[in-house]
Amino acid sequence: MDAEAPDVSVSTPDPADDGRAPGALVAERYRIVRCVAEGAMGRVYLAEHEGLHRQVALKFLHESLVGNAEVAARFAREAVAAARIEHPNVIAVYDSGADAQGRFFLAMEFFEGDELRALLRGEPVPDVRARAILRQVAAALDHAHAQGIVHRDIKPENVLVQRRPDGGDAVKVIDFGIAKVYEPTSSQGSALTRTGFVLGTPEYMAPEQALGASVDHRADLYAFAVVAYEMVVGRRPFDSDDVMALLRLHMAVPAPAPSSKRAGLPPEVDAVFARALAKAPEARFPTAAAFVEALADALAAPPSRVPARLAPAVAAARSLAARARPLALALRDRWRAAPLRHRQVALASAAVILLLLAAAALRPRPAAVTPEAPAAPVTRRAPPPARGDELAATRARIAALRARPDLPTRGTRERHQTALALEAMRLQSPDDAAPAYALGALYAADRGTVNQSVNAYRDALRVVPALAWDEALVDDVVRIYATTVALSAPAEALLRGPLAESALDALVEAAGRGGRGNARVLSLLADAAFASRLDATQRGLVALASARTCDARKAAVEALGRDGDARALPALQRVPTGTGCGFLGLSACNGCLGGAVPAAVAAIEARAAR
Repeated sequence: MDAEAPDVSVSTPDPADDGRAPGALVAERYRIVRCVAEGAMGRVYLAEHEGLHRQVALKFLHESLVGNAEVAARFAREAVAAARIEHPNVIAVYDSGADAQGRFFLAMEFFEGDELRALLRGEPVPDVRARAILRQVAAALDHAHAQGIVHRDIKPENVLVQRRPDGGDAVKVIDFGIAKVYEPTSSQGSALTRTGFVLGTPEYMAPEQALGASVDHRADLYAFAVVAYEMVVGRRPFDSDDVMALLRLHMAVPAPAPSSKRAGLPPEVDAVFARALAKAPEARFPTAAAFVEALADALAAPPSRVPARLAPAVAAARSLAARARPLALALRDRWRAAPLRHRQVALASAAVILLLLAAAALRPRPAAVTPEAPAAPVTRRAPPPARGDELAATRARIAALRARPDLPTRGTRERHQTALALEAMRLQSPDDAAPAYALGALYAADRGTVNQSVNAYRDALRVVPALAWDEALVDDVVRIYATTVALSAPAEALLRGPLAESALDALVEAAGRGGRGNARVLSLLADAAFASRLDATQRGLVALASARTCDARKAAVEALGRDGDARALPALQRVPTGTGCGFLGLSACNGCLGGAVPAAVAAIEARAAR
C-alpha cells in the first residue's frame, strides 16, 4: 500500500522572521547550519540531525507559495513519491514534516556538487565525460520510470555533478517528482496557463507537455535528449526569447542535425538524435539507457568531414579505394617492368577498345516491347466495400483541409508555416485523421522530413484504418522504406501492420522498377508473411524482378502470360529484347525469350478484353 501524503497545515508567516537562521532547531531534530541554495520553488539549508549527527539538506517552500493550498499539497504528495525512489544516482529523501509555523519541509541527502549547467559554457562537454554523466542520469530516470514516477522537469539545473578524486564524476538527479512551479515574470514570460503556473521548463519541454496534454515517462526521455544534445553540441536544439515561439519549435520543427552545429560529428549521431527528439512519443527510444548506448556507439564511429547526407557514399568510395590500391600498385609495377614492345601493343589495343566503346555509345539501345494496341489501364485492388465508404468520407475531409487558403504549400516558407499549423491541429485533435494525413503528405515531399512523414501517417492510420487503401499514402511509405535506410524499420512496421494487405501491389511495383532499395523490397516480399498473400500476378512479377538469368526471366514471363492480369503489362513492356545488350552492345537481349514476351502481352490483353 502506498504511503499517504502528510497533512499540510497552510499558513502565511512573516517573511522577515522565517525562524531558520544558523543554529535554529527545526521540528525538534534538525539544527540549521546555513542556507546553501535558493530556487524558484524554495530555499535549501544545510542542517544536522541532532540525534544521528548526519548532515542533511532541508528544503522549504518559498513563503510566497506556502499560502497556496494546491501548491503545498502537491509538494507534500510528490515528496512521498520521491522518497520511494532509492537509487545511487537520485538524491535520497529521508524525512518530511512541518516546522513550528506549519511550513512544510523535506529532509534530503546532502550532496556537494555543482549543477550540470556549470559544465555547459557554450561548448561541447568532452565525449568521454559526457557519456559517463549521461549513463548515470539514464540509470536514475529508468529506475524511477519503472516505478511509474515521472520527473517532468529534467534539465541541467536538476542534475548535480561531483568530481571524484579519481577524476570520474558522481551524478545525482534532484527534485524527482516535484514539478517546478513558475510565476509569470513579464508580459511574455513563463505564464503558460491561466493560473500562472507551469510544470516544466520550455527549453527542455516535450511537444505533448508543451501542449498541456497528459504526459508519461517519454516526456522525460525527450527532455533528457535535449540535455544530451546540449552536452554533445554545446547548445540546445532550439532557443528563443519568446516562450510561445520556443514551444512551437518543440511541437513542430525537427531538431537541427547535430553535425550541422558541431563539425566532425559522425552522421550516426544525427540519426540517434532524430529518434530521441521525435515529436511523437512512441517514436522515441524506449528507455533512457537505450538512447545513451545508441549515442555512445554513434559517437565512437569515425568522425565525418563531409555533410551528413553524403557520408554513406563517401565512406563506400573510401572503402573501395582502399581495396583497389594494392591491385593498382601491382599493375603499375608490372607495366614498368614490361618490355617496350609489349607496352606499345597494350596502348594500341586500348585505343581500339576506346573506339569500339565510342561506337557502342552511338548505337540505339534495345527497344522495349511495345504492343500494337495500348495497354489496358493498370489498377490496384480496390478496398473492401466498408473500407471504401470510410475512405471516401475521410478523403473529403482531407480535401477540404488542403483547400483552406491559410494552409498554402507552394514555397518553402509557406510549407513550414503550414506544417506548424497542422502539427498544432494534430496535437489538439488526435482523433482527427485529416491533419495527420496532410502532414504525412507534406513531410514526404521533403527528404529531410520523411521521418516525420512516417509518424504522421501512422497517426492517421490509427484513427482511420481505411486510409491503408489510399494509394498516395501507400506509395509514400513504400518509397521511404525502399530508399531511406535509416527509416526502413518504422516504415516496415507500417507495411507489416496496417498496410500489410493494401501495400502488396505497391511493393511489387517498387521491386519491378529496380534501382535503389530493390534488394530490400524483394527481401521483404520473400518473407512468409508477404509471400503467402501474393496472388498469381504478384508472384510472377516478383519472380521477374528477382530473375538473374534469361531462363528464369522466361519462366516468369510465361507464368504471367498464363495467369497474369493487366497489372503485369508495364513490367513486361520493359523487358528488353532484340540486340544491343552485353559488351559493346553486340549481344542479343534475353535471347532465350524468343516470342515469349509478345505472346504473354497478347494473352493478358485478350483476357482483359473479355
